[in-house]
Amino acid sequence: MKKLTTLVTAIVLSSASFAVLADSHMYGKGDKKCHHDSKQYYQKLSLAERQAKMENRINFKVERMAKRLDLTKKQQHKLKQILKNKAEKKRELYKETKQQIHNILNPEQIKKMKRFKKA
Repeated sequence: MKKLTTLVTAIVLSSASFAVLADSHMYGKGDKKCHHDSKQYYQKLSLAERQAKMENRINFKVERMAKRLDLTKKQQHKLKQILKNKAEKKRELYKETKQQIHNILNPEQIKKMKRFKKA
């Protein structure tokens, strides 16, 4: 009976340690680093840098789809325009949402929000 209890205890402890290990990797702890941990993620980009980054993402998507779907040059051009249009609409929606939030806050809350974003 003592051997059985020891065996069950060993199994429970080992499975618990595997669960902790799996959990730590799932949430970016342990060996893998989450991209939010790096200072580069939080660095402020200039308008030109943001636009260049967006262009690179769009070009990557167009190239990937062109290879996978065997797109013509005309289709690639149209796809690029669609993706640029999507990015512009997202930017406009973000600005509109930000303004709506500011409209419902009082001046003190706006100051707190700005301090919160800087931290």
